[in-house]
Amino acid sequence: MGRVENNMQTYKHTQVGKFVAVLLGMLVVYEFCMMFFLFRTGELNMQSYLAITTSTSLIFVALLALFFSLTVEVNDQVLRLFFGVGLIRKSWRLSEIKSVQVVQNKWWYGLGIHLTPIGWVYNIGGLMAVEIEMKNGKKFRVGSDEAQMLEMELKKHITT
Repeated sequence: MGRVENNMQTYKHTQVGKFVAVLLGMLVVYEFCMMFFLFRTGELNMQSYLAITTSTSLIFVALLALFFSLTVEVNDQVLRLFFGVGLIRKSWRLSEIKSVQVVQNKWWYGLGIHLTPIGWVYNIGGLMAVEIEMKNGKKFRVGSDEAQMLEMELKKHITT
């Protein structure tokens, strides 16, 4: 559950992407099995086998580090979010937000960061999100497993 600190007027919540972790783990196992099969049948030599499995494993580990979680923070001035270890981050001034509302994403909007018909979506798991409309008319969605609490916290800051 998100943390709200009244003395600093901040909200912080981290949602762990369990589906992302399981999917990447399954891809690693599949990749090792396929490469091992090719190695055992003689279609790959040991050097190629090690090079391919090492490089693809490093890619999967990097993806996991980048997208294993989504952290959302709200303080008196800024809505901030970052994925995983924090290399991918975004922030918006609360003074630029016009409205917020809890919505349900379509399942095909998927996970991660991408452009949809309604605007950018930042999501790590589940279908619930907070849709944020900026004063300039642009919209985006932040996925959350506690969307109502995030909406309530944002409304406290943008209506004052």
